[in-house]
Amino acid sequence: MIHIENGKYIYENQIGMDHINLDIKKGEGVSVMGPNGAGKSTLLKIIVGLFALTEGKYTFNGEDINKAYIKDLKKVSNLYRKIGFVFQNSDVQLFNFSVYEELAFGVRQLGLPEVEVEKRVEDCLKLLQIDHLKNRVPYQLSGGEKKLVAIGSVLTMNPEVIILDEPFNGLSPKYVELIKDVLYSLKKAGKTIIITSHHFNQIKDLVDSLYLFDEEHTIKKRVEKHEWDNLPTFMEFLDNV
Repeated sequence: MIHIENGKYIYENQIGMDHINLDIKKGEGVSVMGPNGAGKSTLLKIIVGLFALTEGKYTFNGEDINKAYIKDLKKVSNLYRKIGFVFQNSDVQLFNFSVYEELAFGVRQLGLPEVEVEKRVEDCLKLLQIDHLKNRVPYQLSGGEKKLVAIGSVLTMNPEVIILDEPFNGLSPKYVELIKDVLYSLKKAGKTIIITSHHFNQIKDLVDSLYLFDEEHTIKKRVEKHEWDNLPTFMEFLDNV
C-alpha cells in the first residue's frame, strides 16, 4: 500500500530524512519512534503528500507520489481523501465555529448530499463520545476534547489510512484510553493506522510493527510485534531511542 525506497528529504541545507526504506500493508498498524528531530514528522508529511521526496521513490497503492503529482490539484486532492492526517497540535487543524461544522467541513468538500454529511458527522460524534460538544466552539474546548474533534474531522472523510502525529501528548489518562479504544476499533475495521509516539506502552497494543529512527535521520530498524514480545532488552533499547 505504502512503499518508500531510498527516500530522502532536505530542508534547504538541512537533512530532514535520509535514505528511508519503508513498507506498510493495508490494514497494518505501524508506529514510528525515535528522538526529536530525527525525521518522524517529515516522514508523515511525505506520506500524506504535503512534501515530495528530494530523492528516492514513494508510491501509494502503486501510484508514484512525486513533485508533479503533488502539484496536480486533482490528483493530490484524491490522495488527501484517502489519507487522513491528525496533527500533533490540534489548534492548527480546527477553524470552524462549531464542532459539528468542523466534522462536516471536509465531507462537504466531497460534494456529498447533506443527508450523508449529517449521517457521517452524527456517527463520528457517537463513536468519539462527543455528541454533547457538537454545538460548542472548538477553541474553547479542553486539550483532550480538541484532539477528539481533530480525529473526528478526519474520520468523517472515511480515509483508508489514518496518520496521527503524537496523538497522546499532554492528554489525561481518560482521553488516552478513549482514543486508543477508537483506534483499536478502526484497525479492526481494516483501516491502516500510522502513529508517531515517544511512549511505547501507549501504542504497543495498537500496532504490528515499529520503525525506529536514529539521530542520523534514517530508520535504524523495523521491529515486528513478535520480536518485542520476546526481547528482554527491548524496553531498555526504546528508553534510549
